Amino acid sequence: MRSAADFYGKLAALLGRETDRASRRALAASNFELASLTDTVLSIAGSLQFMGRASEAEAEYRTALAICKKLAHDHPADVAYCRSEAGVRTNFGLFLRATGRPEEEAAELREALVIFQKLAEAKPAVTEFRRNLARGHHNLGWSLWADSGRPAEAEAEFRAALAIHEKLADDHPSMVEFRSSLAYIHNSLGQSLHATGKPSDAEAEFRTALVLFRKLAEDRLASPDIRGTLAQLHTCLGELLRTTGRPAEAEAEFRAALALEQGIQLADTHCGLGWTLLHLGRRSEAEAELRKALAIAQKQMEASPRYSSIRARAANIHNDLSAVLRRLGRPAEARDHSERAVAVREALVKENPERPGYRAGLAASCLNRGLARRALGDPAGAAADVRRAVALYDALPSRSVEEWFLSACAHAALAGLAGWAGTGISVAEGTEEAARAMALLHEAIDLGYRADAFRDEDALDPLRDRPDFRLMMMDLAMPADPFARPR
Repeated sequence: MRSAADFYGKLAALLGRETDRASRRALAASNFELASLTDTVLSIAGSLQFMGRASEAEAEYRTALAICKKLAHDHPADVAYCRSEAGVRTNFGLFLRATGRPEEEAAELREALVIFQKLAEAKPAVTEFRRNLARGHHNLGWSLWADSGRPAEAEAEFRAALAIHEKLADDHPSMVEFRSSLAYIHNSLGQSLHATGKPSDAEAEFRTALVLFRKLAEDRLASPDIRGTLAQLHTCLGELLRTTGRPAEAEAEFRAALALEQGIQLADTHCGLGWTLLHLGRRSEAEAELRKALAIAQKQMEASPRYSSIRARAANIHNDLSAVLRRLGRPAEARDHSERAVAVREALVKENPERPGYRAGLAASCLNRGLARRALGDPAGAAADVRRAVALYDALPSRSVEEWFLSACAHAALAGLAGWAGTGISVAEGTEEAARAMALLHEAIDLGYRADAFRDEDALDPLRDRPDFRLMMMDLAMPADPFARPR
């Protein structure tokens, strides 16, 4: 294919110097064949990617991109060539996402966005160009949030996509695609707002997405795609309610999702429900839900062992099951599940060194394994794991609300290990760790974190006799200012 591309490129260069009609027609035909070749190269790249031959797939993507860049450069007024370059850059960016290179991914998506922006500005009446521009903003937003750990920047991209799609939906009320995309963008915006500590705004976005999608689903509820998307929206809202101290409402959302969905998101929903039941004091039920989630995730791993997202999901469930088993007084089982989570996540971090989300997951698993080791009478192993968790959290470019809380738990756990033989943590260092833990807890609270984990997380036990911790817990229980003047 690369040889064919070189041939057409050389032919175009030769014919481009000729001015007679026959040469110009031959040049046009050559460009057409070259553009058609791009689709073939992309198909080959996609097939190679599916087969796990990433380096070969990347070479084909780069060939396709080189063809499109040349055509767009040589014919800047030709909309088709410019649109093709933007499309190939988008596909290449998504390939880079799958291979764990978020900075390169974001760079390609930004280049595509620039082209989409120029096309939409040049021809604002063309609906396709406005739609592609909205998609470009959404793709970049998702890259910044999910892949690069930059939710504040992602929020700006999601809002730009939202503004375009709101106008498209108003201009074309009968187009299901625009209303569906609008719901997806509200959901994406909600997730980025949740991550940056704006729970009220996030909840509003999630509920708007649910309303929009319920309207779409009224006549099409039997469609698996519709049911699956609704389940995903209920799950996202459930997660927000769980982390803002409303477990009963969260349970209702997770159960609504389970009533709808029979696909890949089911594992995430069982997992969220398990955590919610844990916070409600129903620990045996929580374990049962997490084991359902784990069974689904293991089947997915067997079917698609190369997919990083599926392996990450399985590690996440092992980690959550470890936390529940520790609370159930079964530390040996908890350690075993956390070790499985650590093994998977270490491999993911090694394969995807630029993905902060995988490093955050590894930190959580190290923390859980450390707490299990502490319970099993291995203070030295516990200290090593928890120190590693602290280092991983401190190195993140940004943290979600829950990661602020988990960072606090790690520092509190170190405080509790101070003075134990083999830990290397002095009493003075333990005092500093406790103070750091309190500062991080207040950071999480300021960002809206209200989960019942404040009460049942044993990592925080070393802080519970502190007056400032008790005052904080009273503030959480009675958030209203009793001395505020009535309005």
